[in-house]
Amino acid sequence: MKILIRMPNWIGDAVMATPAIENLKKNYENLEIVMIASTPVCELFRHDPDVLETFTDDSKKHFFRYKRLREIGENVKLKHGTFDFAITFQNNFPSVVSLKSAGVKKIYGLKNRLRNLFLTSVKFDKEIHQAQIYNTIVNFITGKSDETNETKLFVGKKHTYPRKTIGINPGAKYGSAKRWEPHKFAEVALNLSKDYDIVIFGTNEESDISNKIESVLSFNSANNYQNMVGRTSIYELLQMISSLDLFITNDSGPMHIAGAFQVPTVTIFGSTNHIQTCQWKNSQSKIIKTEIECAPCMKRVCPLKHHKCMKEITAEEVISSSRNILEA
Repeated sequence: MKILIRMPNWIGDAVMATPAIENLKKNYENLEIVMIASTPVCELFRHDPDVLETFTDDSKKHFFRYKRLREIGENVKLKHGTFDFAITFQNNFPSVVSLKSAGVKKIYGLKNRLRNLFLTSVKFDKEIHQAQIYNTIVNFITGKSDETNETKLFVGKKHTYPRKTIGINPGAKYGSAKRWEPHKFAEVALNLSKDYDIVIFGTNEESDISNKIESVLSFNSANNYQNMVGRTSIYELLQMISSLDLFITNDSGPMHIAGAFQVPTVTIFGSTNHIQTCQWKNSQSKIIKTEIECAPCMKRVCPLKHHKCMKEITAEEVISSSRNILEA
């Protein structure tokens, strides 16, 4: 059995699709999986022994996007021949183009307007967790009602820390509305650095945020920290996050990476819906959020300009939750 999967573009969404993929493996023996995905998601699964190959969808960089999507599908077909069926975990029309171009006759995906003409569409409940939504597609294919189990990622050799270590992830690529204030992350990091080593994570675009945190730590003579922002590959990120004693983060892709390894996590939620996008089945997950009328607004930037959903969360709340988890 060989299938082609168009993965979600965001790392967090891709992680939330892993329970569905695990159920595919359970139901089909000797399953071979080929993926089409964004560059970061390809890196997320490149070392996974259950994934035969990943193909990067770089079509957004091309002026003739649909031409590039067809080329990607044709390259997949040239290298891997025929597939038994395909799944798109993306809920848009372009994702179908590359799958069609790969010559796949049977494609499954979530019900979504025009593209329903080009695939077997699956009805879903918009109010359930995203991991469950993805698993709805697989249960439709298998005709079963398999449970949506924990998220799962592959990592070979984990990173080794000399002391108990806390990860800090102050960024969130989706937009500023998801980001807690840097000076509060700095206050949390400084307090916890008295007893634990600190590692700051993030992308190159978030270096200004991490530098603010680092400057506070340095000014207060805390030297037991590493600023790894922009210095890790996706696979190195997996290795380092999977070995942490605690992860403190905004709603983000790295949050879901931590959840896949059952790392104790404190997540600060603001503009997004924690019911649908929190860590899935991490038994040591603590969510901190403010009950405010306008949240969750699901916007990239606060439309009301006050950002109260994040500003009203105090450093003391996060420190207290973090220490409770660590002491437990």
